[in-house]
Amino acid sequence: MIKAVKKVAIFALSFVFLFAAAMTVAACNNDNGLSEPPTETEKKFPAKETDGYTSVYDGGYTGVVHRVENAESGNSIYGRIFTKDDSFDRTKKYPLLIMSHGYNGVALDANSEMVQTALDAGMVVYSYDFCGGSAMSKSEGKVTEMSVETEISDLESVMAEISSLPYIDSEKVVLFGHSFGGLVSGLTAARHKDDIIGLILHAPAFGGVVNKDNSPYASTDEIPETVKNGNLVVGKVFYEDMWNLYPYEEIVKFDKHVYIMYGSEDTPQDEAEAAYNGREVPVSPSCEVHVVEGAGHNFSNEVYASLADSVTEYLRNVGAVAQNG
Repeated sequence: MIKAVKKVAIFALSFVFLFAAAMTVAACNNDNGLSEPPTETEKKFPAKETDGYTSVYDGGYTGVVHRVENAESGNSIYGRIFTKDDSFDRTKKYPLLIMSHGYNGVALDANSEMVQTALDAGMVVYSYDFCGGSAMSKSEGKVTEMSVETEISDLESVMAEISSLPYIDSEKVVLFGHSFGGLVSGLTAARHKDDIIGLILHAPAFGGVVNKDNSPYASTDEIPETVKNGNLVVGKVFYEDMWNLYPYEEIVKFDKHVYIMYGSEDTPQDEAEAAYNGREVPVSPSCEVHVVEGAGHNFSNEVYASLADSVTEYLRNVGAVAQNG
């Protein structure tokens, strides 16, 4: 049984990266059909993955498919815009939460308590699949072409397009990332800190980067074209793009308030990852950490629900939502 949430305010924390951990996916949607039939150019995607496809969820939430093109790779990114039915008005502007999943995971939907917490607080949520980010991804792109930099590029493309929608307040954008998606979100926030008002990280994978200091390869030339990594076969670029990456030196550039959550039972999978367990590193000059006793790397809806009040308080404190929202 999950114990009570333990809140600890600190300036440093260690993180464990579980490359093979997949994000727990919520139950299936209650789909109500296409809002518009697919066009000729959209027929390459199944109906449920086509722009405008609408899903309704218990509790009064709606999700609409909105694909984003990555201008750098040309890949189509699958994602959904989630809103709360009784309060959403397209003539108004809303703060935005962009949610990035973990390694070999997929996007959360409005069955997730984490998504509902943001919607109930008055935000719009965009949740998407990284290109090549998992074997189940609905976005274009191969797993063997995926890396931390390609996922940063995906997130940058999502930020640019979704924050420009007429009902989004582009000055109130918050990033959420789990595990590898937390690494991506943290690095992206540091590179675009003027465009991000808040950062929520769930067991971010800062400590699991395999750079030249801890790589099993003597040089990038020795990296095979494909490597079995957890439950995926990744490409050479996955390791090449981490060769000179020192995330702790980058993430501190995001000097705004950061919210971090992780489970007390989140443990490394092998000795190589265990070497990072207990490493103390600064995350931000202003960082709050919430440890959930008894929880692991992936959170159930019960765990996310237990954090709802503190997440909402954080969103208020950084100015993403109104104090009485």
